[in-house]
Amino acid sequence: MRIRLPPIMFGVMFIVGSVTTTLGASVATAPRASGGSWAVTGVDVSHWQDTIDWNTAAGSVDFAIIKATESQRIVDPMFATNAANAAAAGVTIGMYHVASPSASKDDARAEANHFLSVAAPHAGNLIPALDIEINRVPDWMTPTQLETWSRAWLLRVTKKLGVRPMVYGSIYMFQTLLANTTWFADNGYPLWLARWGALPATLPANDWQGQGWTFWQWSSTGKIPGITGNVDRDRFVNINLVSAKIAGVTAQPGAGGSIADDSGRFTCAAGQTCTTVYSPNDALQLTATPDAGYSFVSWGGGCAAASTTPTCSLTALGNKTVTATFSHRLKVRVEGSGIGTVRSSPSGIACPGTCTAIFAPGATVTLTAEPDQWSGLAWSGDCTGSDPNGCVVTMDQQRAVTATFKDLAPATATIKPPGSRTGPVLVRFDEPVHRVTTSNLVLRPKGGKALAGTLRCFGAQGNRTSCDTGDVRSAVFQPAARLRRGRTYVAVVDPAGAKPIVDRAGKPTPSVRKTFTL
Repeated sequence: MRIRLPPIMFGVMFIVGSVTTTLGASVATAPRASGGSWAVTGVDVSHWQDTIDWNTAAGSVDFAIIKATESQRIVDPMFATNAANAAAAGVTIGMYHVASPSASKDDARAEANHFLSVAAPHAGNLIPALDIEINRVPDWMTPTQLETWSRAWLLRVTKKLGVRPMVYGSIYMFQTLLANTTWFADNGYPLWLARWGALPATLPANDWQGQGWTFWQWSSTGKIPGITGNVDRDRFVNINLVSAKIAGVTAQPGAGGSIADDSGRFTCAAGQTCTTVYSPNDALQLTATPDAGYSFVSWGGGCAAASTTPTCSLTALGNKTVTATFSHRLKVRVEGSGIGTVRSSPSGIACPGTCTAIFAPGATVTLTAEPDQWSGLAWSGDCTGSDPNGCVVTMDQQRAVTATFKDLAPATATIKPPGSRTGPVLVRFDEPVHRVTTSNLVLRPKGGKALAGTLRCFGAQGNRTSCDTGDVRSAVFQPAARLRRGRTYVAVVDPAGAKPIVDRAGKPTPSVRKTFTL
């Protein structure tokens, strides 16, 4: 990438080139791939290459880094043509800006703004480049001043574009004019190295802080079919250019929510399509946030692995699309003195109590009530009626349904007298009851007082249960003493004045009595 100068300057350029070569020769040299095979090659071009037959050149190059601008106002006259034709021929393109360093950071920012307005880098392009040429650095400029100016340019592009550019220069420029600063490498700005010859064993800035070069301009006298004359040749360190391309992340939230980058780069509202660019391999965290009345359902696309978790961690590499699905909630409440459950199809609701579920937008959900044999049903809210299979809702808005299970009637008791003078009194209930005591299940002689005895209670399966709190389906009263032959007795459930036996709804069991003589 050379700035063409009039003949009077050739001697100066020769001297600078000789200095660079001499400095490089003072260090042990060895070609190295820095982890790559150099299988991906390209060129960097400007108007000095005149008109390029990109359809022909495309057979020999994978990428082209094209001069877009220099200083605050200059636009390379062949930029638009080169960019359009190279891209049309299937060549991956990038853009570079030739710096005119000064003492002013405002000047650096103005040059950055000029570059962005002309080059307009976008997803799929190579990351942009700042070209710092030795002959454009003023003699009075110190390494600190040059670094300050370069930082201002890079930071402005990074802030406005959201992508960290690479920095182009020679070994002499980095080691001497920039005093081997590590700031560029430390802050994620890749190295595009100009070195027409073997690479030194250690590159500037501690081998670019161990990262090595990303692009290497290894020749200024390349010959490429379709390009007249000499052209700069470049190598890429890896075997796939995707790791040097501007990454694009497209967010497509569905109705009812938004997707946001937690770093504040974008917030994409429901129904919008938002594309944001990043440096390759940037680590992103995206959050899906439902609107009022909606709930997050799941991620799709590049965030599919995050499934139903509202946050998604993503690496920006290539072009990725992420989607988020939101829907309304269905809330079901089960109440009443009776007992029953409500289930949904598709599955998601299974309660007594209160439960909620999220279904796909517009889904048809059938709710089925299952009252027990002693309960009735009444739907309310977004369903009405008493048909257990009669509730169907469409999830096109927030939905709420209440299933009220009503206890149909109080329990009834049936008394079976003892079969002998030593036998017990057996009482059966037609539904579960509680609070059975020797005060509300009594045996007494006709006209006499209640007899002493013991009380045992059993559930529906004949299992022993608490007479007070258990689901009692039968009770056995065993008199403490033998009954008298020929005497009349009365067995009573819920005699007057006693605290009554109640069903699960708290309804008292109607009083019943049985008179018998042994």
